[in-house]
Amino acid sequence: MISRATLLGNIGKIVKNELPNGEFMMTLSIVTKRKYKDSLGTKQEQTSWHHVNFFSSLAPIAEKFAKLGDLVYIEGTISNTKVKGEDKWAYAIMADKFTVIPRTQK
Repeated sequence: MISRATLLGNIGKIVKNELPNGEFMMTLSIVTKRKYKDSLGTKQEQTSWHHVNFFSSLAPIAEKFAKLGDLVYIEGTISNTKVKGEDKWAYAIMADKFTVIPRTQK
């Protein structure tokens, strides 16, 4: 079975955490947008936010190179956790590939 995600989007938020075991973790909130036409032919835009977690050797790399607003390419495994006390699930991506797309100068 496969539970993978591939994202190309902009960094909207950066959170750095130290876990109880002393390991370093980073979470990036990535925004993606999809443009389409609805059934009436009206142009629409759907915005989605994704939480991407970085552990182990990838966390320091993300810390060094990730900046707010940067366009990034991410691949990783989809993870879900049940929200305490609610009948909801929280989804995140555990990154295993990370590339910052350079900004082009005009």
